[in-house]
Amino acid sequence: MNKYFILIILFLSANLSAQQIEIPSINLRGIEFPIKITNLDSSFSEIKFTVSGEHLRKEYLFKTVNGEIDTTFILDKSGSYQFDFKYLDQTINIKILPGWLSLIPPLLAILLALLIREVMVSIAAGIYIGAIFIYDFNPFTALMRMADTILLNAVIDKDHMFIILFTLMIGGVVGIISRNGGTIGLANQITKLARNARSGMLASWLMGLAIFFDDYANTLIIGNMMRPITDKLKISREKLAYIVDSTSAPIASIALISTWIGYELGLISDGLNLIGSTESAYDVFIQTLPFRFYPIAALFFVFVVAYTQKDFGPMYAAEKRSRLKGQLFKPGAEFKDSLEDGETNRNLKTKWYNAAIQIFVILFGTIAGLYYTGVQSLCEQNIADYGMQQTISNADSFSALLWACLLASAVAG
Repeated sequence: MNKYFILIILFLSANLSAQQIEIPSINLRGIEFPIKITNLDSSFSEIKFTVSGEHLRKEYLFKTVNGEIDTTFILDKSGSYQFDFKYLDQTINIKILPGWLSLIPPLLAILLALLIREVMVSIAAGIYIGAIFIYDFNPFTALMRMADTILLNAVIDKDHMFIILFTLMIGGVVGIISRNGGTIGLANQITKLARNARSGMLASWLMGLAIFFDDYANTLIIGNMMRPITDKLKISREKLAYIVDSTSAPIASIALISTWIGYELGLISDGLNLIGSTESAYDVFIQTLPFRFYPIAALFFVFVVAYTQKDFGPMYAAEKRSRLKGQLFKPGAEFKDSLEDGETNRNLKTKWYNAAIQIFVILFGTIAGLYYTGVQSLCEQNIADYGMQQTISNADSFSALLWACLLASAVAG
């Protein structure tokens, strides 16, 4: 008899421990947060719980659906609260912070980046301040948790690791084709079009579109390759800087493959997971391209300004100074070559296809990977009739990009 009684107790204990309650430990005031309870016994048609805090003590009732509760809750006042699920014999604490506190970490990071011009230090400071808010405003605990919890969880996240691997591999491709003369060879083909001021600016714009895979490589290559040509054509350094700056980041942000895309896909994937969507991050990225108003407008206006040669304000004064007086830059300005010694070998036999081959490998490799993973996913779902849009929607974009970059790295090597 005692043996059976013990088995019943163990069974009930195991059943109770199987119940999982998911509530965030911290949230912002006035912002909904999820409450999810799973593995409930079929005898529970509803769950009562009490929320108690400095400004609230109230009992709530939620109906169960198929042995689960999946809903949201909102608390309008800051402070510490306790969710007491007395029928499940569980108590969970949550801290509610004022919404304006969430603005301090990013604002601090941006301000520090502008003041000290050290991005990593600024970002680390922003994370640390956020950790202080989370861990009871204790600076020592925040520092410890920043290392063993916040940064560690960020690194072991699969999507975050994809961003790191993708950036490393495509960065390696960019580095190799920069050293083997591929990007300079590609630039030389375009600069042959520069015969006067208008064609010189249009050639710079075309180069910006051609070197789309990385904004930093774009800036370094175009700035250094076009500077002697634009100087000869009496185009001011200010105009060259405008053309370079307004093509590098905009084209990298909307190109189908670039060092930006990995990070963008990570953000899109986080957003899709947050709302419970199963859509492909790459498919969503492609759908957003027509709405990238700033980069599209920036690229368009560079072309318009270069073609019409119409300037105004300080740029007009700079161009007038350069064209009429031959002063390429403002008197007293100092310049430093942005390429480090050894970055580019001027005696290297530059060949445009040393860059073009790797670019095509990445482009076609990604397309092939998207098609392969998309078709494979559709076959697993027993879907026989599908189009390209549906194929891309079901594709594993992360794997496709990694495969393409790995293959391009091998080809570049």
